[in-house]
Amino acid sequence: MDHRRAYLLLALVIVFWAGNYPLGKLALAELGPLTLTGARTLLAVPLLLLVGASPHPCLAPSGGPTTSPSWSSASAVSSPTLLSGTSA
Repeated sequence: MDHRRAYLLLALVIVFWAGNYPLGKLALAELGPLTLTGARTLLAVPLLLLVGASPHPCLAPSGGPTTSPSWSSASAVSSPTLLSGTSA
């Protein structure tokens, strides 16, 4: 990956990260917190599953998404949180 593409991707991450706050404030004016959290989860889960199943070596965990201990550990830790709707 060349430097130009790396900086472009870094800028994209910054824009998404920084844009989350004002967009969240606007969305909370129209939607309730639980509705907003549910919508964000419904949008994020398929995207994260696509990234996790990606064959690209920079995106997929080492050993592949189903054979890697880190993938199964992350699934085991996050599944109860997603199912219960709590973070603590």
